[in-house]
Amino acid sequence: MQETRLAIPLAERAAMPEQRRPIDEFPFRPVFDAAQNAMLLVDDEPRLIAANSAATRLLRYPDGALDGAAIADFARGGARGLREAWHGIVAAGSGVLELRTADGALVTVDLHVSERVADGVHLVIVDVAPDAASTPWLTSRQEDTLRLLCDGATNQQIAIALGISEPTVQKHIASIKERLGATTRAQAVALALQRREFATRVGSEWLYVHQAIRADDARITDTRLIYVSHETRRRQPELATHLGKAMTAWYPDYPRSELFALLAQAIETGEVQRAERVIVHPPPHPEGAARTAVVAPIGPERAVFMTAPPPGR
Repeated sequence: MQETRLAIPLAERAAMPEQRRPIDEFPFRPVFDAAQNAMLLVDDEPRLIAANSAATRLLRYPDGALDGAAIADFARGGARGLREAWHGIVAAGSGVLELRTADGALVTVDLHVSERVADGVHLVIVDVAPDAASTPWLTSRQEDTLRLLCDGATNQQIAIALGISEPTVQKHIASIKERLGATTRAQAVALALQRREFATRVGSEWLYVHQAIRADDARITDTRLIYVSHETRRRQPELATHLGKAMTAWYPDYPRSELFALLAQAIETGEVQRAERVIVHPPPHPEGAARTAVVAPIGPERAVFMTAPPPGR
């Protein structure tokens, strides 16, 4: 059930319909590439023909990683309703979408769509919507720190989860407070939770931080559970006894599980992994439980598994 969004195999890309006009032939290509404004070339599917460097930075992807991707792959809500919404945006010349960044965050953007610059191709200027831009945001490591800070983690717990020293945690927290205009940790948390996309993730997801365990040949053969969010521990108190232990010590089938595959892939590639339905079988639930999953690299040799709480929790 593993799914890595935007990772479009070369064979699939080769099989995609040929673009009507190669990007290199567009006369404004130099301006497109160098522009400080985030710009996209989008067809009627809607699929990205190209994203300039400013757009990939906005969404925290490497240059070129978005080219050929369906917007449904990283728009909130997926394909359902997106085609209709896209046609409405094109007809109006502008509109708003929520897009998911490479590390799983949601950013609300204003899209300004040109007339066709070629047959079936639109130039789209992307602005961060005012309500999302009102507070300066953070580096990915600062956001990792803030996510744990919002969960109530101590400096020591953050240091263990991220694989950094406590003085480094203190530096990150100082930078977070400066960026957000906060004077205390509590105020930084309060300001962060005013950001809709961040608050939604912090409030609606359980998270588990894992550290890789490697064999002599450098293969990842297991992971160690090193941090579990406070609400998760409250709902699953048995997990407290497993912190710091290798997963196989209490979950024998773990190396053959989809969860292990996602975590290992995220750590090895440094890329966010997503799956709509992962079956996990941790004791005392041998019957298995289906979960949505976002697994993101978080610190050296670490990844965080984020999932919605089970129904009724």
